[in-house]
Amino acid sequence: MNDDPEPQSVIECQRRNDLAKWKEAMQVELNSLNKRKVFGNIILTPEVVKPLGYRLIFVQKRNEKDKIIRYKARLVAQGFSRRPGIDYEETSSPKTTYGYVIIAVYVDDLNIIGTNKEILEVIELLKKEFEMKDFGKTKYCLGLQIEHMPNGILVH
Repeated sequence: MNDDPEPQSVIECQRRNDLAKWKEAMQVELNSLNKRKVFGNIILTPEVVKPLGYRLIFVQKRNEKDKIIRYKARLVAQGFSRRPGIDYEETSSPKTTYGYVIIAVYVDDLNIIGTNKEILEVIELLKKEFEMKDFGKTKYCLGLQIEHMPNGILVH
């Protein structure tokens, strides 16, 4: 079991021995946001508009032996933009001509599950919109070891 919990705030990061790694992860995130021109001009919003909050999420990426292999910091929006009775029940997913694709999202990681042709199509569509790295087949996710077999997958 992991005895090194992830920090919940920048202040917690500042109290840790691995602060330098967290600072580097935060800088990588800010560089990525700037590269994609996420930040625009600051504007005043009317009082009736309640802007979404934001926070940094800190994640230690671990391998199958529970060893930290990467530190990640991601700026995420807080709150929900869907409204009951308007778009609350709607979901969206990239569509393909044949087969299926499921995209499981955890912070900023995507696990793309489906038939091979459709997975490749969806990856190409996503790469046109987002800066992405492909780390290959998932071997370890949320504490589960995933083994790829010729006739399917085995989850330990």
